[in-house]
Amino acid sequence: MNRSEIRNVSSFVGRYLWPMMKDQGYARRGLTFDKISAKSDHALVVIRSRRMDPGVVTFVVEAALAPKPFIAWLDRDQKVGTESLSEAHGLWRERLENWLPPAQIALGYGTEFWQFALASARSPDVPTESECSHAVRAELAKVLARLDSLLDRDVLVEQVLSGALTPLSISGEDLAAAVILADEPDRHAQLEQLLERASQSFDPPLELIAWIRGRASEA
Repeated sequence: MNRSEIRNVSSFVGRYLWPMMKDQGYARRGLTFDKISAKSDHALVVIRSRRMDPGVVTFVVEAALAPKPFIAWLDRDQKVGTESLSEAHGLWRERLENWLPPAQIALGYGTEFWQFALASARSPDVPTESECSHAVRAELAKVLARLDSLLDRDVLVEQVLSGALTPLSISGEDLAAAVILADEPDRHAQLEQLLERASQSFDPPLELIAWIRGRASEA
């Protein structure tokens, strides 16, 4: 990825996306945006430049919710500072989907790519910067609202257990909810019920279950 491509994306983000995230309490690290709850859970938006066509600026937008205990589980063998957090630390994550003109879909471009043509390379098949900004801001507003609700751990646990939110990296709603509840001393009875159910599953992840119980004992 050359510097001009990253610079074009960064300039676009600074004009159109950063102001709305800043207004909602996000901090910026390059093209990573992070909002931290009172319980040190992280809502993350990560924007990555992609090289596709000359004269066309292309990027993807990833959103992730990374609860503090889930970060601790992923990084249990090493201490990782918040400056190193990315969408890979998300218990839940989602890539913002985009509309694309039919000509681009025919070329095999997926709906995860956001694109606009540089002023020097206008094309009827590629959105303008203004068109792209309106579309991505509309989708980003939706995901920011979702992330804000998930920073409430009660809402997050309910969403996981109900199946409304599909956790990544951990198999099963019970264990995913248990990881979150490991830091909630007032809900340890519920935590034990979840761990008991998980322990009776086929090939239970004993290391994770033991880690959750150990962390809960220190909460």
